[in-house]
Amino acid sequence: MPLTIIEKIVENSDFKEQLILRKVSRDLREIVDGQKISCESIQVVWQTDHVKCRFDNQTVLYSKKTNIKCNDENVIRVVDNDYMRIAFTDWTFPLKNPKLKLKSFIFECCGPDKRTGNSKKAVLTKKYFDQFEAFLKSLNHKISVEKLEIISNNPELYQIMSVLPYLKPGVLKSIRVPGYDLNKEDLDLTDIVQINSDYMYRRAQSLLAAIEKIVECDQWKQAEELHLKHNWDYIPDQHLAHFKKFHITDVFTTSDKMIHLRKIFSESENFESCSITSTNGYDFSINLDAIGQSIKTAGMHVLIYHYRIPNSNKFLEFKAYYRIESINIVKKNL
Repeated sequence: MPLTIIEKIVENSDFKEQLILRKVSRDLREIVDGQKISCESIQVVWQTDHVKCRFDNQTVLYSKKTNIKCNDENVIRVVDNDYMRIAFTDWTFPLKNPKLKLKSFIFECCGPDKRTGNSKKAVLTKKYFDQFEAFLKSLNHKISVEKLEIISNNPELYQIMSVLPYLKPGVLKSIRVPGYDLNKEDLDLTDIVQINSDYMYRRAQSLLAAIEKIVECDQWKQAEELHLKHNWDYIPDQHLAHFKKFHITDVFTTSDKMIHLRKIFSESENFESCSITSTNGYDFSINLDAIGQSIKTAGMHVLIYHYRIPNSNKFLEFKAYYRIESINIVKKNL
């Protein structure tokens, strides 16, 4: 069969078919690798005893055992003693192609399981992220991704820098970072000096240096949407101000924290909207008087407060519901 026809067949194949063709022979692998990949989203989930990859709507489960549970209907199972290597080869091969354009890439580290000690868990997690970063460093191009999600059961700041610098700045619009249980107070070197703790001081210095590397990346600076979990104030305000949209979940919320957000959003020229959910039973319908002026509404269970942005024709609208642990904040014109 003429090479041009083979290339056309490969080009018109979906990702599942391209993955199969790639394993047939070296010649076909070279043809597949040279074509535009028919894949718009990749999700990789690392568990203790298996790896689950989702390429668009196709799930592939790699494991040593045959009885690994998977609720996905459309699943291909790859059972092999060397399943980790096979999985890594399969899900990284499309990333080698500079023509690849992903709408989303999700890197989820769910293992090791709860039976693994914290120190060993940290070592295994870092090994997995280091392997991926080494692969990304080996490429001669940056990956084209619109939305990045990094999820980790053992979140550390280095995990962002294992992926973020290797994506195309400007193309990347949305970032979801792991849920760091950090607060601004953890990084206040002045307070830590007063406590007289060398360990806490060194830890704070290390965390501040890691955060500085993240926020100085062009990928961070040019993104428009940020997904956070637990907290946001460990990131300096000026490095949040350029984002248009925020999604913050599982926050231990207080009135002071809401006032802090009001300050960030009112001073930002780019801010458009923010959704927040609380994890501490905080009822957003309480103490809203501290952040704005109450607006009468037709709904009995809806609370709306407005905050007029100084020296501006815009205002922030805070919309909450009675006994609901969530609130939406939107910037509007007067």
